Parts: sequence; structure tokens; C-alpha cells
Amino acid sequence: MKNEYEPFKFRYEAFGGIIQMERPNALIYVDQEYMQELGYPESPLWRKYDGKDIAERTHLSAPTEVHLCLTNQCSAGCTHCYTDSAPLDSQLSRNELGREGMFKVLAKLAGMKVFHIALGGGESTELPWLFEVAHIARGLGMVPNLTTNGFNVNEQNVREFEIFGQVNVSIDGIGDRYGVHRGIQGFDQAERGLRLLRKAGVRVGINMVVSRHNFDDMESIFALGKKVGVHQLELLRYKPSGRAAAHSPDDFLEHDLDDAQAWEFLPTITQFAKRYKTPLAIDCSLTPYIYCHKPDPKKLNHLGVTGCYGGDMLCGVAADGAASGCSFSEGEGRSILNIEEWWDKEDTFVYYRHWTEMAPEPCRHCDYLSLCRGGCHVVAKHVHGDVFTPDPGCPLVRQYFDDLKKNAI
Repeated sequence: MKNEYEPFKFRYEAFGGIIQMERPNALIYVDQEYMQELGYPESPLWRKYDGKDIAERTHLSAPTEVHLCLTNQCSAGCTHCYTDSAPLDSQLSRNELGREGMFKVLAKLAGMKVFHIALGGGESTELPWLFEVAHIARGLGMVPNLTTNGFNVNEQNVREFEIFGQVNVSIDGIGDRYGVHRGIQGFDQAERGLRLLRKAGVRVGINMVVSRHNFDDMESIFALGKKVGVHQLELLRYKPSGRAAAHSPDDFLEHDLDDAQAWEFLPTITQFAKRYKTPLAIDCSLTPYIYCHKPDPKKLNHLGVTGCYGGDMLCGVAADGAASGCSFSEGEGRSILNIEEWWDKEDTFVYYRHWTEMAPEPCRHCDYLSLCRGGCHVVAKHVHGDVFTPDPGCPLVRQYFDDLKKNAI
């Protein structure tokens, strides 16, 4: 059961450490002095790190969360699938680590004191060993969470989902609008799975991928979340990854929010969050649509509304074990099975860890650079062909280049 295992309580870092809380569910970053006040002895990380002063430390000792794609297997066939998934026994699925390989991955991550494992696919509920992975993760001190389409949740297995810290069901629209990105109709199955999980007492959320084509559907998803009583609604951005990467740059931009929607995003979600009183999570790739309104940066930092920390707080792992800065980006030829050998190397995930140091205009002189961190680098790379370019979706970036064009005329 979900309370059978005890998660990690803390992890040392150069600045002090990270404390894990269960109520409320949070990771708290504290300094060295506070760690000692809590009774933790001094750590070697507090003195020097590879000959460098701790102030020069550019990344954490390990990710706090790893997005682990257990399989590329999925029977749904969504047209925008981020992992280019396919049915069982396809050529794609034959290179996967599989059950035993994933057990080894979990052991590696637990050894580094990774706190959270986000399990996904493909569709992991099609695996007969999904719950075994979740129990092993718990036994090793990590909290497993799950993203699913909800199709395979039923009255016979719903109690097994209690092992997860949270289960998020992907729903991008209500009724026929469900297929706006997916190209399939599955709303009834997804809603049924969502309601079964909630009824069983599982902590459950909704994941909605937002684009210009379903921007106006957001309120209906907020309303569904309120009606079902979900614990969280997470808004994500349509990204050029997997099958969605087949879009040309111009085609992709036709899916990204248009100018009016980009400016309306923050006031719209603020209005709905107040109206429906549903806890809201915002994917880091959407944060430029928040920063463009220039809210109080101290409040944003306090609330954890920050941009991309891929390759630092976050690491993505494909079904074959290939590691990447986030689950939407390309790998760098590294395997998660030897993460301890490359995590601290200077050339690891440079485009994530050092993006702000090399930021171009208009990001370089933006007051929100340290929070935003350049928006979504996956989007920038796909549209411009260069990861060290600004996120083309940011309203302030759009405004900057529009002004340059006007001034050049």
C-alpha cells in the first residue's frame, strides 16, 4: 500500500541540503546552518567540490526528479505522441531496457538519492510489471508518480494505483475536443479512469497539453477537475518532440499560442484558478507567458514558478536508458546506467546548465532571466535550429524582434 514505505528525508547539497516533506508534499532547500540545526552532521560537500568553492557549483549532486519512460509501447496511436510510441512488439520496443533493466535504473537513482520518479511511456499501464516497478521505487526510498491515458484503469486494478504518490490522467479536451491533438477519441475512457482513481482515494490530477487549438477549452478542463475533485491540474505546452517533431518550424508555430493567447494566458488561468479553486501546476515551458506580465519575482521564486532546470533538478530517461536534460530533448549519448560517471562532468548538459551565462538578447538583459532561464530550449532548437536562442513563443521575445524589423524599415 502507499504508506508501506518511507521516502528519503533529506539529501546533502553544496549549499546545505534538500529536505523532503510529505504534508505538504514539498522539497525544501535549506542552507548549511539550518541543516545543522536539524541535527545533520557536516557534509564534505560543504567544504570543497572538485577543488572549487561551493559558490561555483552549477548543478545539484543529482536530479531531484527523473522522468522515466518505461516503454515506448502504446496502443492509442496519438498523432502528437512525444515518444513516437507504437504497439507491443514493434521494432521500436525491442531496444528497451525492460523489466530487469529498469530495476537496475531504479537502484542507480536511489543510490544518488533522487526523490521522485515520474513514470510514463508510451503507456506504462500496458506493462504487466508496472506496479512492481512502483513498489521497488518505494522500497528504495523514492516516490513514484505516474502519467497515464487512463484507458487501462478499471475496478479490478484501481486499488493497485495507491502505490503512486500521484496519478495524472492526460485529457486535452472534453468530449469530441479530446482528440484535438491526439487524433483519436478516448474521452469517455480517460474520464472513467480519472473518476475510478478519485473514488478509490488515489491522489489524482489532470494533465492538459495547451496549444492555440485548444486554448479556449481550458475552462472546461478546470470545470472537470472541480467536478471530479482532482488534487491538481497541470498545464503543459505543446512541444516538438516524438511524432510532434515531424512538424516543420512553421507548422509547429501554428500549434504554439498566438500573440493574443500568449498575453492572455496568465490572466485566463488566474481567473479560472480562482473560480474553480483547483490547485494548479504550470509546466516550466509555459513560464514565459507568465513572466511577460512582469509579476513580483520574489513571489514567483517563493511559489516555485521557475523556468527550465533540465540537466539539474530534472533528468529524462528514454526506454532504452538514454539520458537527456528533460524528457522532451535529445540525448547526448549517455546511459543512465552509469550516471555517476558523467553527471558532474563539465560537458554534461551544457545547453541547460549554462544557458543563462550565454543568453542572447533580449533574454540577456531581461529582469527575469534567472527565473525564466530562456523558456523552452526544445522549442527554440526546433524552430531556430540552435538551442542557444530565445524561446520564440515568449511575448517579450516576439515584441523585441518585431521592433527590430520595424526599426530596420
